[in-house]
Amino acid sequence: MLTRTSNAAILRAAKRLFSEAGFDRTGMDAIAPEANVSKATIYAKFGNKERLFKATLLNLMQDMPTPAGLILRRTGPLSERLHEIA
Repeated sequence: MLTRTSNAAILRAAKRLFSEAGFDRTGMDAIAPEANVSKATIYAKFGNKERLFKATLLNLMQDMPTPAGLILRRTGPLSERLHEIA
């Protein structure tokens, strides 16, 4: 069972690594030691890298000021929404 602490650590590590290296160049092999958990723990909670990335973005939206969060909640290509925020 994942604790709230390990879940938060995974999301923190994923946020940092995705932002530094991008989605394609970030693997579970890099995220697991950064979060001090096993790859199996990450897969048990998130299923795959795409779901972890989505959870990371949703976590970021919760911490953003309302206008940015509203932009990210819209439908359409993610790249366009991120460009609008920047």
